[in-house]
Amino acid sequence: IKINTAKIDSDRTLLSDVPQKFYLVKEEIIKILPISFVIEEEQKLILEMVDYRKIFCCQGIHYAANILDPCFKGIILSEYKDTEGINLIVDTVNKFDSARILANLAQYRANENIWENESIWESSKNISPLTWWSGLMNNQPLYAIVKILFFIPALSAAPERVRSAFGNTHKIKKKIDQ
Repeated sequence: IKINTAKIDSDRTLLSDVPQKFYLVKEEIIKILPISFVIEEEQKLILEMVDYRKIFCCQGIHYAANILDPCFKGIILSEYKDTEGINLIVDTVNKFDSARILANLAQYRANENIWENESIWESSKNISPLTWWSGLMNNQPLYAIVKILFFIPALSAAPERVRSAFGNTHKIKKKIDQ
């Protein structure tokens, strides 16, 4: 649980990682709770807290990125979350060539055409999703959306640390100038 929570807070976390990490955290908690000393009522509260935190942290953009991450392909998403991710893709697609991109999404999810090759999927396990799309799939219509989604930081922690560091530097400079 601690490892996955730390990974969620990491600067290297991608949008697609967030739903996956919450899924893993919940799975670990579900395994641990029955052998813990926590009473049943508290167990339910713990699971509700995890679900609440996931709702707070995961939005359509995370689900869309999870769907387009070749390592995940949205496999762990519920039907509702999958639909939420696809709706975000559709909303983004309206700015581009929607028919081609949605057809491409269908082929991607069904492992058809270029995605029939198993070695293409194997390669995704060794590199970042953006590198995979940029290096192997940059001629695919979905790439226009992938470029947008995988450049967005998953969390605001890194920019907040930079702002905080700048703020502290600014305070020190003000003290020195006085």
